[in-house]
Amino acid sequence: MIMHGISLGAGIRKNGRALCQKYTKIYTNIRIKNKTFLLIFMLCCSFILAPALGGCKKTKQEHMSSGSKYLEKKEYNAAIIEFKCALDIDPNDYPVRLQLAEAYFHGEKLDNAERELKKVIEEDPINSHARFLIASVSQAKGELDNALKEAKIALELNKGNEQVESANEQGESAGVKRSQIDILLGQIYVGMKEFQLAKSHLTNALKLDPENIDISIYLGNLYMMMNDFVDAKKIFEIAKEKWPKDTRPCLALGQYYYQLKDYPEAENFYRQALKMDSSSIEAMIALGNILNQQKRFDEAIKQGSAIIKKFPNIPFGYHTRGGALFAKGQYNEAIVDLEKAVKINPENVNSNYLLGLAHHKANHKDQSISALQRTIELDPKHIGAHTLLATLELELKRYVFAITEAQKALELAPKNPYLYNIMGIAYISNKQMDEGIDAFQTALQLDPNFSMTYRNLANLHQLPERKDDVIKIYDSVDLPDF
Repeated sequence: MIMHGISLGAGIRKNGRALCQKYTKIYTNIRIKNKTFLLIFMLCCSFILAPALGGCKKTKQEHMSSGSKYLEKKEYNAAIIEFKCALDIDPNDYPVRLQLAEAYFHGEKLDNAERELKKVIEEDPINSHARFLIASVSQAKGELDNALKEAKIALELNKGNEQVESANEQGESAGVKRSQIDILLGQIYVGMKEFQLAKSHLTNALKLDPENIDISIYLGNLYMMMNDFVDAKKIFEIAKEKWPKDTRPCLALGQYYYQLKDYPEAENFYRQALKMDSSSIEAMIALGNILNQQKRFDEAIKQGSAIIKKFPNIPFGYHTRGGALFAKGQYNEAIVDLEKAVKINPENVNSNYLLGLAHHKANHKDQSISALQRTIELDPKHIGAHTLLATLELELKRYVFAITEAQKALELAPKNPYLYNIMGIAYISNKQMDEGIDAFQTALQLDPNFSMTYRNLANLHQLPERKDDVIKIYDSVDLPDF
């Protein structure tokens, strides 16, 4: 509540005069017979604006101190307001500007953070903390080359200063721990898929700061990316023993066993995490996925409902329950949940695709096509969406579109006999007989057991002018024993 109040106050403080002018003009131009109502309105306006307009009347030191406390408590909007007030008093206080940038960064206002950090670096180019933060901003924005450059500068500036803390409450310029720079470099190299370099930095970070559980988890996850499951398991188990009341080692071990498709063990660790924190959204979602993987759909539906009850404004509960309902053949109920999941997060590829599948099963062809097209917009290489879209276009007798989608899918899966079979049907239906026969022949060469193509060729065999072509196809492949 404090943060929301301060944020509102800051907005009114900035635009308060304009607001008063605007609404005074509106109400003076309206013929108001009830003067009491006008008086009440003006009193309310004054009541709201007065404290906001006086929000920066503390001393610079008081604003700095308040900002640092808010930053420590992770109340970033409030911290931003306090630091901005301090800078209104002294725009040249660059240590305060650095703290403002840090508040912007943690508050996910990356462009604002970058703007303030550039001002700090222009004034103090050897400030390792500023270099570290601007590298962090670039990494968060996906600008990995610039992030790497700035992180390397921070590392060079930090040499011999391995345990320096961040800027203190008084706003004095300070460095940053070497271990933090190593963590950042590790994350940047992971993004660049330079796993050996990432491993080197994360291993060094763990040596410098062995009590930091985050480093252990980062390093274990990196081992899994490198398919080094032995070391991954070892580091997660050490972390679990060292921090027995922290959910993160259990979550990491759950993910470890999930990747190995050992679903019972994965479930065991996720349930351990939920015993420690019943609101662990990561554990709840993972458990729902495991239940669906194990075809325990009734349990998955209950798990999805539990997620929805606790977190109604995130898509995962609806996706979990919708997936289970789909698997049980309850397509219309699944569609309701999946549409909610897509509404909350329109960018989720899996939810859009599953929605397309559900509409297809419910024989809602147009809705299915719409969902599949959205899936392809989000992921142009989604072979499942291209394949089903080709099938639907064929069912709707839009043969040219079916051929186009099948060709796109074949670029992704060139040895898929089903797609050649689809193309064969579409070509034949579009009276492109030669192309259709070639497609059928390719399907059988890829899989001589592909019965769908035999049925289609049997129909084609009924055409006298194509009888010899069909016989040639049969002769060109090793026919299975029927």
